[in-house]
Amino acid sequence: MTKSREKETAKVPTGLSLVPKELLPQVEAARRTQLFSGMDALEVARMLPCLGARMVSFEEGEYVLRVGERDAHVWVVESGEVHVIREDWLGNRNIQGSFGPGESFGEAYACSPDAKLPVSVVVVRDVRLLRLDVRRMLRTCSSACPFHLRLLSNLVGQMASKNLMLGSKLRYLSQRSTRDKLLAFLSDESARQGSPSFAIPYTRQQLADYLSVNRSALSSEISRLRDEGVLQSERNQFTLL
Repeated sequence: MTKSREKETAKVPTGLSLVPKELLPQVEAARRTQLFSGMDALEVARMLPCLGARMVSFEEGEYVLRVGERDAHVWVVESGEVHVIREDWLGNRNIQGSFGPGESFGEAYACSPDAKLPVSVVVVRDVRLLRLDVRRMLRTCSSACPFHLRLLSNLVGQMASKNLMLGSKLRYLSQRSTRDKLLAFLSDESARQGSPSFAIPYTRQQLADYLSVNRSALSSEISRLRDEGVLQSERNQFTLL
């Protein structure tokens, strides 16, 4: 290749550089998720206006969604973190899941818009979210039809992944002891992250809420497993030995 040809090739703009500046934050957030897997920046940019995309922000402690509400949106986390929770009338909290940057939530409930939410979504770290209207996802769109089937396929795959996560949670809860629940969870996290050393997205209290166990009992079990040489831990960092 000649030098002049190399210069011409170098000047060809990337897909992201062709995206309108006002859409860049939305496009970059969307492309980090499984929902838009297999699409380039320009394809995503064409899709987002058709999906009623909007960036919204919430502060720590605020609720994105509350139990009993109806919602028809898929939410993508650009930054920060949210927990999906159940709370009883006594204020006891059970964490159903945690979602951080590049992850999405609300797919199953959005596809059942007449159903009232059985859970709430609370912000645990100041969060910036991309909100997408699932009703527009489920309808064909003349300006985005080349990519629509891919989006729907990704949505089905995302919902299937969430069902697998729910199955794992049920398996943890079915364990008879705090020790068994903890080890089942940590083993899965190690496998998911591909390393015996990994971080979890929960504090001790949050992990206790997630596993539906007493915090003191959980802390005692972690100390016991450390003493037995089963694991090492420091705050939310764990290493299985």
